[in-house]
Formats: sequence, C-alpha cells, structure tokens
Amino acid sequence: GENITIGRMKKLSRGANDAFASYIHGGGKIGVAVRFTLGDVAAADKDAFKVYARDIAMQIASMNPVALDRSSVPEAMVEEQKDILRKKAAESGKPADIVEKMLDGQIAKFFKEITLVDQAWVKDNKQTISQLTAAVGKEIGTTITIASAASVSPSPKSWCISLMRSSSGQPCSSMPSGFLVTAPVFLSCRPCEHESFERS
Repeated sequence: GENITIGRMKKLSRGANDAFASYIHGGGKIGVAVRFTLGDVAAADKDAFKVYARDIAMQIASMNPVALDRSSVPEAMVEEQKDILRKKAAESGKPADIVEKMLDGQIAKFFKEITLVDQAWVKDNKQTISQLTAAVGKEIGTTITIASAASVSPSPKSWCISLMRSSSGQPCSSMPSGFLVTAPVFLSCRPCEHESFERS
C-alpha cells in the first residue's frame, strides 16, 4: 500500500464564540483555514457572514499575508526591512532627518502589504480587510475578529490536502470551497510549505 505521512499540521482550536471558514484553491494547490471570534456566534449562520468568511480565506490564499496585524509581525522582520529601506534612502544623499521621515512612510506601506487587516481587499481595493470586517459586523449586528489562520501550499510531490474535524478525526473528503465548520480544524498535507499566524 501507499506510505502516507503528514509533514506538518496546524490546529486551530475553537472557543465558545468562534466560527471557522476554509477555502481550497486550484484543485488543492493552496488550502486556507480561518478562525473568527464573534460577539454573538449565532450570527455565523447568517449568509452575509458566510460570504465574508469565505472572502477572507480567499484573500489569504491570494495575497499570502505574513501576519494578521502590525503587532503580530516579528520585530526582527520589521528591523530588517527598516535597515534595507534606510540604506536605500541614504544612497539618495538626503539628510538623516528626511531619511527617517521617508522611512516612516515606507514602513507603513510595508505593513499594508504584509498584514491581513491592513491589506486592500482583492474584490474592492478601496476597502481594507479591517474596514470590510467592520462593515460586515455592522450588517450582521455583532463584532467580528479574525483570530487566527493557517495556510498550506503543497509541493509538486504532495497529493494529500485535507481539512479534518477533530471530533471524528475523519477528513471532509467532499468539502466544497468556503465550507464553514464549527469544530477544531486540522489543515495538513504531505509534504508542504506551511504558514500559520494568529492574533497576539
């Protein structure tokens, strides 16, 4: 028989007010699972939330953010980016105080590119994910927080990507895109490049 191994796995645990969304792109090329925390979890059954939740999972698959928000970006990454930008700005011959002002604007742009909540929504680039979240929360009558997410990009040798409910341990073999789950979720593949992030 085939020898199947799981290279890596990320568990997204469910709290009392949590809901999950998932998205599989390109026949299994990218898999995303997202955990949301709602003020009133019953609102997760509303169509507006289901559409929004799928859109967030699709956003992650499309734009590959590094972190949920600015506070979640590793400090080492920020400092490395600052060093790169500072050196480039210094080469222009501008005074140090001007260089620092330029740096502030460039770092702000950097955060908008790599943090999920600050990214422009792929379906409407005039709106950020944070603004979209607030608008949908107002529509469904409760607060929404994007709490954590995990994404998997398998290698060419990988054929196994599955989203599993921990209550039964069985894979959702016929899971449609945007399938909404309400149990702890495991996203796994063999072998894979695996990224996950959560609100600190």
